[in-house]
Amino acid sequence: MLDSTVQGNLKGDAAFIELTSPKYKVTSMSVGKKYTTGEKGEVSLIDSFLHEYLYVFYGLVAALIVILAMFGYWVLRRYRVKRTTQNQKQQG
Repeated sequence: MLDSTVQGNLKGDAAFIELTSPKYKVTSMSVGKKYTTGEKGEVSLIDSFLHEYLYVFYGLVAALIVILAMFGYWVLRRYRVKRTTQNQKQQG
């Protein structure tokens, strides 16, 4: 029951597990209706899209990290050029 393949295949409300070693066959299903409690809150279209397509969210986070790194590199390079030109003016 604690095997990772068994736990990874458990979905829904009911599961049948054939306990044949070494591989377990798992059959999962959803039975009955699904209910929610509380009021239906408002979800923005962007939140809904990013929650539904998780890989798009990961891609956007990775792109944001790359863009921030490029911006940081640009700022540091610009600061370095400015600092070195000031040092050359003071020496020369």
